[in-house]
Amino acid sequence: MEIHLIKGRRANSYVIAEHKRLMVVDVAFLSDTEVARYLTAQMGRSLEEVDAILCTHGHGDHLGGVMALAEKCEAQIYVPPLTRTWRYQFRQSPSKLLRRWRQKQKSRHGEADQAGSEIAFCPSFEPLIHGATVPGFDNWLVIHTPGHTLDSCCYFHQPSSSLISGDTILGSGRTNRLLLPVIYRDRGQLQRSIQALNRLNPAAIYPGHGSSFKGKDLLVNLLQS
Repeated sequence: MEIHLIKGRRANSYVIAEHKRLMVVDVAFLSDTEVARYLTAQMGRSLEEVDAILCTHGHGDHLGGVMALAEKCEAQIYVPPLTRTWRYQFRQSPSKLLRRWRQKQKSRHGEADQAGSEIAFCPSFEPLIHGATVPGFDNWLVIHTPGHTLDSCCYFHQPSSSLISGDTILGSGRTNRLLLPVIYRDRGQLQRSIQALNRLNPAAIYPGHGSSFKGKDLLVNLLQS
C-alpha cells in the first residue's frame, strides 16, 4: 500500500494505491486538474484506474473538487454518513447541477438530448458507514470523528495503522507536532474523537493540512490539549 500526498494550495489530497487499485481522498474546489495531473504525470497511472474518490467532510477545500475529478475518472464518490451532498453540489455550481438533473429526466423518459450529444457521465454520491470499510478497499476503516464539523470522518488503514485525518487533526512542520483545528463545531466532540483515534494507536497520520507524521504515541499531546 502506498499513500501519495499532493499538497494543494487549499488542502492536502491523498492518492492511495493498493492491490493495483486507486483511491483519492479530498479534492479541493478547482484542484481536480492538479490531482489528475499527479496521477498521470507523477504516478504514470490512467485516470480510469481510480475506483473511489472520498472526502473527509463537507467543506469546499475537501469536497469542492471531488465531482469534477470523478467525472474525469468516471469513479464512484463516497462521502461521510452525515454530509448533505446535494447542498454542497448546489453551492458549487447550481446551473451545472440543474442541467444534469434535466438531462437525467430526459434520459429516464427516453427523450433525445436536444443538442444531439451524449449525456456526460454524472457521478453519484454514496454515503459511507461508520465502523464499516470503504467499498472495494477492505483494509480501510471508516471512523466518524465529529468535532471540527458534525460530519467529519477519518480513514484508517488497519494493516499499516495509517490514519488519514482530514481536519480532525492537523500537522505543523514548523513546530514539528500535530495540532487540533483552531476552528471546531464542538470542543467536547472533538476531544472524544481524539480519544477514539488514540485507541487505534496510529503509526502514521496524514492530515488535511500541513505535514504528515510517523512514530509512536502520536496523539498523546492532543489528549492533554
